[in-house]
Amino acid sequence: MQSVLFQNNIALLRNRNPALAESLASLQPGGNYAAVPSRTGPPSLSRVLPTGGEKALHSRYDPLLEAARFAESCPLTGALHFVFFGFGLGYHAFEVARRVPPQSRLYFVEKDIESFHMALTCNDCAPVLTHPGASFHIGRAPGEWVAELQEDLPKLALTGYVPIAFPPLVESEKAYYRAAETAFEAALRQIRIDFKTQAAFAKKFYANIIDNLPRILASPGINQFENKLNGVPAVVISAGPSLDKNVRLLKGVRDNAVLIAVATALRPLLDNGVEPDFAVAIDPDESMRDAFDMERQTEKTWLLYDPGVPPEIPALFGERSIVFDSNIYLSRWIAQHNGGKGSLGKTQSVAHAALKFALRMGCGPVFLAGQDLAFDGHRLHCSGSHFNRKFLDEITPFATLERLNLQHRGKYASAASSGLDLFGAPAAATLAMESYKNIFAEEFKDARNIRNATEGGIPIPGFPNLCLGEALYVHCGETQARRKEAPLKNLPAPSPSRKLMAALQAQTLRFEQVARRTAEIAHRADGNGSGDPAGFVAGMGSLLKFLLDDPDTLQLLQGYAYSGFMQWNQASNEIERKVAWTPEADVLMEKYQRDRRFAAVLMESAEYLRGQFSALAEKVGKRGL
Repeated sequence: MQSVLFQNNIALLRNRNPALAESLASLQPGGNYAAVPSRTGPPSLSRVLPTGGEKALHSRYDPLLEAARFAESCPLTGALHFVFFGFGLGYHAFEVARRVPPQSRLYFVEKDIESFHMALTCNDCAPVLTHPGASFHIGRAPGEWVAELQEDLPKLALTGYVPIAFPPLVESEKAYYRAAETAFEAALRQIRIDFKTQAAFAKKFYANIIDNLPRILASPGINQFENKLNGVPAVVISAGPSLDKNVRLLKGVRDNAVLIAVATALRPLLDNGVEPDFAVAIDPDESMRDAFDMERQTEKTWLLYDPGVPPEIPALFGERSIVFDSNIYLSRWIAQHNGGKGSLGKTQSVAHAALKFALRMGCGPVFLAGQDLAFDGHRLHCSGSHFNRKFLDEITPFATLERLNLQHRGKYASAASSGLDLFGAPAAATLAMESYKNIFAEEFKDARNIRNATEGGIPIPGFPNLCLGEALYVHCGETQARRKEAPLKNLPAPSPSRKLMAALQAQTLRFEQVARRTAEIAHRADGNGSGDPAGFVAGMGSLLKFLLDDPDTLQLLQGYAYSGFMQWNQASNEIERKVAWTPEADVLMEKYQRDRRFAAVLMESAEYLRGQFSALAEKVGKRGL
C-alpha cells in the first residue's frame, strides 16, 4: 500500500510533470534500494548490491546534517541556475532550494526512477516539487534529458550554471552522470558557438540575403529534389588532409555516383579533373569567395547555397543554382511570404548541409570523404584548398609551408581538443571539430546508409569505416548518369508570390514606427543621465511590450542586431541576478544604462531595415510580382 507521503508527493508532481507522475504511480520497485532509519531518525538510503551487501548513499547517522554541510560547501551565492546530478532521498536538494532565491531554476537529473520513487515514499518532497523553477529529468538517457531543456539551453549557455553533484550519489553511477554532464556541456558549447557566429555575422547574413533576393526568388529550391535520386550512391567530399590520397579515385566514378563537394573542396577537385555534381556553400564571410575560382566556370556543377552567402558565388553559377531556406529569421520571413524553398534544419557546418541534401534526395549509400575532423601533423586542409593556396603565397626562405601550418594551428590553441584517430593513435583537433563530430553522431544516428570513407582523422561514432576505393568498387559500379541528370532537367520555374511586395511594404511601415517611438522615448534622457531615467526605463519597457506583440518585427530586428540584443539580455540577466539575491538593491541606473545602449541598437536596426525593405519592395515591384 502506498504511503500518504507518496500520494501527496505524486499529487504535487502531477501538477508539474503528469507523465513522470503516472510512471512513478504505477512503478513496482525492484528491491534495488533500502531505506532504514538513521541514528537521528530521518531515513537513510542504501543501494542493494548484486553481491547482497549494501552501499550507503546518505549518512546513516545524520543525513540532514550531512546535507547542510554539503550545501554550505556549494558555490550558491550569486547564481540562479542549478543542475543536480543525483537526487537520492532529496536532503541536499531541499537544503539548496532553501538557500537560493525563489527565482532560481533547479534541474534534477536522476538516473534511476526507482531511487526517485524511494524519495517520494520516504520524504516530504514539497520543497522542490512546489518550487516554481524546478524541473525533473528522471530515468532519462543522457541525450534525452538535455533535449528536454531545449527552451532553457540558450539562457543557461549565456548565464552559466552551478553543478550540484552529491558525491555518494554520483560515485554510485559515475559513468552515467559523467555522460549526462558531458552531453549537457556539449549542447551548451554548441549554443555558445552559435551565439558567436550569429553575433559576428548577423549583419553580413542580412546584407547578403538582401543582395541575393532576386536570385533567391529565381532559384529552384531543394524541395524540388525530394527523393529524386532514391538508391543512387553519393559521396560527400570535404577538404580534410586525407583527401590528398584519394581525390583521384573520384575521377572515374562521376557517372556512377552523386558527388557533393563542400565549398572548400571544390578547387582541389577541379584541379584533379573531378567536376562534382553539386558544390555546397553556406558561409557569409567574403573569404568564401576564395574557395571558388571566380574566373573559371564549371560546366556541370550545380551550386547548393544558403541565402546568406556572398552574392558573387550564386552569380558565378547563374541558373545552375539551388537554394534552401536558412534558419536566419530574414530567410524564414521571405519563405513565409513567398513560399518555402525547403529547409535543411540546423546546418552547423557545410558538411552537415551536404549530407542532409544527399539524404533528402534519397541517395544511398552515402560515403564521407575528406571528413578528417582532426589535424594531420599541423595541416587542417588538403592541398589545393584556398587555405593551402594562401600559405603557398606566403612562403619565404624564413617561412616554410610547415612553419606556416604550425602558426595556423597555433591559432586554435585556446580551443584545442584531442581524440583517438582511426588507428587508435592520439590526434589533435579543435572544440569546433569535436562539436561537429558529436552532431554527426547524434543527428544521423538513425541513418543506416552512411559510411565514413575518409581513411584518416578521428572517426565518427556510429558511422562504419571503410576504404574509399572499396566503397566505390563495391557500390558504384553501375552508371547512374541518366538518373542523376533527370532531376536537373526541365526544373519548373519558381513562381514568386504576389504577397511578398505587400509584406515588404507593410513591414517597412512597422520598422518606421519602431524607429519613431524609440526616438521619442530617447528624447526623455540625455547622455549624462540627468534627464528622467525612471521615465526612460518605463518607456523602453512599454516599447518592448509593443515589440513582443509583433513577433515578426522583433525577430527581424533581433536577427540583424544579434550582438546588441545579446548584450541587452546579458545586462538584464545580471540585473535579475542582483535583485534576486539582494531584493533591496537599487538597479534603476543599471537599467537606464542598459536601455540607453539598447535604444541606440533599435534606432540603427530599425532605420537600416526600413530602408532596405523599402528598396526591396520597389525592386520586387519592378519585377512585376
